[in-house]
Amino acid sequence: MTTLKQCMLFSLCFLSFQCEAFHGKVSAKSAILMNAESGAILFEKNSTERSFPASTTKIATCAYAFTLGCDLTELVTAHRKDLRKTTLKIKQAHNFKEPAYWLEPDGTSFGIKVGETLSLNDLFHGLILVSGNDAANLVAHHLGGSIPRFMNKLNGYLKKIGCCHTHLSNPHGLHHIKHYTTAKDMALISREALRVPFLRELFKKQVFDVQDTNKRKACQILNTNRLIRPGKFYYTKAIGMKTGRTNAAGCCLVAAAEDQGRVLIAVLFNCETFADAYRDALQLFDIAFAEIPIIRPLFKGGENVFTHDIRGAKHPLQAYLKQDIEIEYFPSEEPQITTELCWNKLTPYVTQDMKVGKILIKDGNQKILKECSLLALKDLKPKLGMKVKKRSKMLFLRQHYLINLLIVICFLGILQGFISVKKKKGSG
Repeated sequence: MTTLKQCMLFSLCFLSFQCEAFHGKVSAKSAILMNAESGAILFEKNSTERSFPASTTKIATCAYAFTLGCDLTELVTAHRKDLRKTTLKIKQAHNFKEPAYWLEPDGTSFGIKVGETLSLNDLFHGLILVSGNDAANLVAHHLGGSIPRFMNKLNGYLKKIGCCHTHLSNPHGLHHIKHYTTAKDMALISREALRVPFLRELFKKQVFDVQDTNKRKACQILNTNRLIRPGKFYYTKAIGMKTGRTNAAGCCLVAAAEDQGRVLIAVLFNCETFADAYRDALQLFDIAFAEIPIIRPLFKGGENVFTHDIRGAKHPLQAYLKQDIEIEYFPSEEPQITTELCWNKLTPYVTQDMKVGKILIKDGNQKILKECSLLALKDLKPKLGMKVKKRSKMLFLRQHYLINLLIVICFLGILQGFISVKKKKGSG
């Protein structure tokens, strides 16, 4: 197969189709609905507005942690400084000068004690299922060497994946004036987290059995996300994610759901109640999953003729597509498409139906959606001058070959004579 490096870019054109309005309405002050695979945005409301993410922060902590190569069997011992507590009032009185990772007495907790040793596997479950702020601190300290160092690297990672309006000051999401993100950035973070198989399973896990430790007996914990637990807001297509709440952030929800291979992420920030957040998510998912995909033809096989000039050819090359090219998309996901014609390196000698190139259909992320071969419509021959030039070149090569052959024969004759003389001298 000819690579892009071997192809010459012939043309570049952009195709955009009119996307149907997504008729959703949410109570959240900031929201977005994104396709987890393509990054297409189906719905948004103040999606780039700065928001406090509360415990949805833990999605970022997990996503970055797994870029460091987590060994889930590793044991982690809780240090006193990882469990230090203060109050929001004290933080505000001191203008948030204390370490941003200090815990609060009324914050959600995994119940970790100083000196307790737990596996990373148990810590991740405590971090997501019961939203343990203490578990988040232990994970960050263990993997980063210190919590501030972990957060510094985490923020660098977030910039690399495209989060332009995010700065996280702690790994758990307790309120801090320099801890913020946007609904759009959180959707990007969630896309990365869903690419980790362990996390994808973790987000939708309903219950987990925590092992015995040196400070507690085995116990069972339940996921606080009501989309994946039987009840009023249970949603069969949900694959979980994370809830969060602080007074400053309001009720926050990051939810993911899948239907027929299409995975969508909903981010709802600053809702009045969790019930509002769940209703918003369910509404967005239901509208999106009710859509019927559209099939749009781009090129008709056999009808379009593509031309390309080849140096020395008698006429421009003409090429065609053997089959139709069409794309399929959902009405709310407007495709931004790039069409490229790439030609193989060709001489003026082309025969009918020979593969001469390909046409590439790419999305806005330069991912190839379709690839189809271009075939020669008819034979192509060189100009008369090119034929003469080729014959002259062949004659020169033949002459060059004969001269080299004669040189080799002469050299072998001389060498044989030299060997014969030496043999006679030796016998005498």
